[in-house]
Amino acid sequence: MNINEIARLAGVSRATVSRYINDGYVSQEKRQAIKKVIDATGYIPSAQAQMLRTNKTMQVGIVLPEIRSDFACEMGDGITSVLAEKGYYLLLGNSKNSTSRELEYLNIFRNNRVDGIIFIPTGFPAEQQKFLDKLTTPCVIIGQQVKGHSCVCFDDYEAARNMTELLVKRGRTQYAMLAVPRKNREALREQDGFLAVLSENGIPDENIIITETGYGIQDGYHAMCHLLSRKPDIDAVFVAADEIAVGAVNAIRDLGRRIPEDISIASLGDTKLAEVISPKLTTARYFYRDSGVEAAEMLLDMMEAKNLTARQRKMGFEVICRETV
Repeated sequence: MNINEIARLAGVSRATVSRYINDGYVSQEKRQAIKKVIDATGYIPSAQAQMLRTNKTMQVGIVLPEIRSDFACEMGDGITSVLAEKGYYLLLGNSKNSTSRELEYLNIFRNNRVDGIIFIPTGFPAEQQKFLDKLTTPCVIIGQQVKGHSCVCFDDYEAARNMTELLVKRGRTQYAMLAVPRKNREALREQDGFLAVLSENGIPDENIIITETGYGIQDGYHAMCHLLSRKPDIDAVFVAADEIAVGAVNAIRDLGRRIPEDISIASLGDTKLAEVISPKLTTARYFYRDSGVEAAEMLLDMMEAKNLTARQRKMGFEVICRETV
């Protein structure tokens, strides 16, 4: 069964069937006749032929750092709510926080001619910058501010300042930060916000310690145990992400310390973990789903050539005070 046979059985021209398949104008009478034949024969239009006619695949690639994480799920939900409504199919690449896998997925999506890419990187080394600078496929980055590219990012500096100020108001004297690796550019802004508040409040350098760790609960657990073995008098901890903070909370409790009586903790993200851990995390709420919606709408504009100029949008945050401060 092909388009010519569909046209013959429906009693219409080949061009009319083509317009029907590609959502062009067809009178209601002819539309019903074509639909009746297609339903009866089970005809499925060739995706390859449609792509050649329209120069579109109706596919968008999404590179996620960790598909199981709460923030990635929320972003994905926001992205889907926009793109699925417009008829796009989403292809997911789970990099598992590996920059080399991110580049692999970006290459796969480019080579398979997706119409657009949404990229949520774990960091931003030079090879990724070079790749994106040469990429002609429309692309929007979430979570990293990259010059010359369309981005939806978070105000990590101000969020870090706000959370650190909560710790200072508690009257703490010995400060630690569990930071994500410096390959993540936003990690530097978080550290800058943390250190700026401590400097403004006269906290000496010898009372501050920063250590980098991975993104998981176990990473936070081991990093916190290591910190307290080096500096047992720590009484305030700022953590770069909720998942890491959950590990830190578990370590502190296992070591017989009380939260917040002995050690106060503040984090970033406000994922579901922040509410289920005991005590509940004080954290800055990032609007992950909204960022997914914003990125998808930005990408739609680029794919439909409404706006090819690189744009950057910085999302807000909300301080959520719970039990760890």
